[in-house]
Amino acid sequence: MHPRNARTPERLLARVRNAAQLGGKDQLDAIAALQQLVAEYPKDDRLWNTLAQALIAANDYQGALEAARMVVTHNPSNPTPGYINAGIASRELGDILAASAFFGRALARAPHDPLIQFQCAKTFRAAGETGSAARAYVEAIAYAAEERDDIVALAIAGLGGLEPHPLLPTHLRTLIDTARAVSERRCAPARLHLQRIIARTPDAITRDAALTMLSFLWRNRERTTGERPS
Repeated sequence: MHPRNARTPERLLARVRNAAQLGGKDQLDAIAALQQLVAEYPKDDRLWNTLAQALIAANDYQGALEAARMVVTHNPSNPTPGYINAGIASRELGDILAASAFFGRALARAPHDPLIQFQCAKTFRAAGETGSAARAYVEAIAYAAEERDDIVALAIAGLGGLEPHPLLPTHLRTLIDTARAVSERRCAPARLHLQRIIARTPDAITRDAALTMLSFLWRNRERTTGERPS
């Protein structure tokens, strides 16, 4: 059952997000308002999920984990948001095993969700699993395409921050180097690398990621006079 009064949830969610960026008393007040609402409406999974997000923003990961579990409890037909926030909170608490399990459940329900792939990549990276992290970043980029430019940018930055493992396939090592070039706005070498990957790699997801990165590069660069996309 969802509450119907004017304090919930969309306007409050916007308030929490804005307050979380500012920190301080505004953030604490927003979280206190959410806690009061979940006390009044303890079965509203939307409020629990908003509270979990707010607590993550406030670095209260134990509280966020508990709130995320309530999302799963009260919305068993769509527990994915709860799994995602529980995974983030568990990772930040240092419990990589639990984080991996939560993200695994989320992926089973939404395997092409770029946010889940991105959070999986961060978890693999925290566990020191470079190859798995690289692959998950690539999938996040490919699945985000132009619909989630924010995730594309974050995933490119994450991929570029990896140190390539010598046993990684050549196309993944090249894509890591290319992501670093994109992040550093070295557009010419990045473009050449991406064009080679698109032309040569047999892996469809890697090719899609390279196409997305090329599109992102052109959308976010300052073009010189007369320059055109390839």
